[in-house]
Amino acid sequence: MLMTSPSDRSPATLIKNARSALASGQLATADFLAQDVLDIEPSNAEALTILGSIAVRLKIAPQAVSFLSRARASPHAPPETTALLRSAEELQDAQAKAPRRKGGLLLIKAWGEGFWADVTHVLGALLLAELSGRTPVTLWGNDSRYNDGSVPDAFRLYFEPLSEIGPDDLANFAGTDIYPKKWVGSSLFLDNHQKFSGDGSCLPGLNLLERPEYLTVSDFHVGIPDLYHWIPPAHELHNQPMKHIFRYLIEKYLRPSARVKESLEVLDREIHLSSIEIALHVRGTDKAAEFKNLDLLPLYFSALEKIYKGGRILLLTEDDRLIPTFQDRFGDKIVLARARRQVGGLPPHYLQGGDRIQLGVEAARDAYAAAAANKFLGNGWSNLSAMAWLLRKSAKKAYLIGQMGPYERSPWKFIYRSLPT
Repeated sequence: MLMTSPSDRSPATLIKNARSALASGQLATADFLAQDVLDIEPSNAEALTILGSIAVRLKIAPQAVSFLSRARASPHAPPETTALLRSAEELQDAQAKAPRRKGGLLLIKAWGEGFWADVTHVLGALLLAELSGRTPVTLWGNDSRYNDGSVPDAFRLYFEPLSEIGPDDLANFAGTDIYPKKWVGSSLFLDNHQKFSGDGSCLPGLNLLERPEYLTVSDFHVGIPDLYHWIPPAHELHNQPMKHIFRYLIEKYLRPSARVKESLEVLDREIHLSSIEIALHVRGTDKAAEFKNLDLLPLYFSALEKIYKGGRILLLTEDDRLIPTFQDRFGDKIVLARARRQVGGLPPHYLQGGDRIQLGVEAARDAYAAAAANKFLGNGWSNLSAMAWLLRKSAKKAYLIGQMGPYERSPWKFIYRSLPT
């Protein structure tokens, strides 16, 4: 995996590594690094030229012309920019004369991690569907940690369908008009089919943007930030704040299922959500190992000192080890939702056995409960906390410790060959 230390994050080093990645055909790596440069220097001509070159290779004409036109306007444009722009304009003209067939499907398979991590993948794929003009359809099979094998698509247990296309429509689809080709002649219901190795594995979302095939399949995590600089100028989401893009997609597509709504109503009857002053989400277990500040309770206590007025606290956590500390500090003000929790290192979704569907319902319910509370405090590096913050109708009285994890690009997903530094 490509790893860089803070001292490696200068635009010059990022450009150097991006060019090395581009030369060796590692387009995903080059893309991530060039986007990192644009976050620092939005008009960096070398980064724009690298993205334009990637777009030409992948036949993404509008973005290629946009990137390269911006690059050529700079006095620091690399020598190859003009020739690349000419190629991009020729590609755009050719595509205008023989446009890609409109429509088609984007099949969104499970990412296979935590519940809200899987949902962020769906949201990223939904942005991909919007940009490519495809109809989205989910298929959370047994590669989802929230499917017990009883249904072909577990997504529909937790949310309303994204479209009228369902698993039955996919049952006999094994034609040649599919990308990536690993699915040709195979059942789309295969789980973890060459997801991490082999042809068609670890594909970034940009590889699916401009494909002629009728059906494209996304089975590897697509993040909204990964596609941010690839939103074409003509699209209504171009240059919009990340929060706006997430909330646009959430409001358009993400509707909790009747089962999740019922679970939320049961919780409301038990604890009276309207009387909760603040919902507090504290993530432990696996996330505590990834991000060391997630279970440092003083961060939460310090934040509560500023916003908490003494009312009831709905404590949402999957880790029983964290509960006594809050109860010792706040006594009977602490209210717990009934949920499966884990004592020890593994989170519930990594455990074998148990009611997998109920586990998913509880994860969905907790985020919607946090969104409905008068106030909310969570940690932005936790997907549940971040999504609860986004699900709220207003950011007022909603607070996060740390950065918004879903707003960050995730190069760790891709396994790269080492690059020189």
